[in-house]
Amino acid sequence: MPASFLLVLAGIFHAKTMRRKPIDRASAHSDHYMPLHGMAVTSNTVKNRMHRYVNFAKALFQKGATSNGKTFNVCFAVKKSRVLAIGINDYSRVMSGWCKPLKTVYKKYGEKSYQPSLHAEISAILKLGLEDCSDICFYNVRLDKNCHCRNSEPCKNCFRILKMLNAKKMYFYNNDMEICEI
Repeated sequence: MPASFLLVLAGIFHAKTMRRKPIDRASAHSDHYMPLHGMAVTSNTVKNRMHRYVNFAKALFQKGATSNGKTFNVCFAVKKSRVLAIGINDYSRVMSGWCKPLKTVYKKYGEKSYQPSLHAEISAILKLGLEDCSDICFYNVRLDKNCHCRNSEPCKNCFRILKMLNAKKMYFYNNDMEICEI
């Protein structure tokens, strides 16, 4: 994969992350995390795989892998039931093309601070190193500090990048803890 594409990908993500709008606390989601309304999954194969990846994420969490945030987010890039890459939210990652680590804390409306991070989906994509993900499914898992599953919808920027790379499917838990696909 050309390094220029990865720099553009990282640049798009970084630029979008830095230009956030104030959050309207009256809505359930911010503009950045708008609901994607995925289709509920009925396939037992997909449900079993998702539960397996949740257990794997819990094992990572208990072994000490951490994202230093409010939640522990993991994205599995899978091709034909084989895990090709695992991405984890990272708040201290040095982005390609930038000299400084992402340790700056930004003020955000209604909150004490905001710290930009490398999202789990983007981390998995960068580890894959592919421009075409048409045969790869992504499984997104979010755990809270008590190791319980939470809503794991991708943000709209991650979704847009996955769509741009022709990702086959994206599986995640919605607010009702149902497995959904996009």
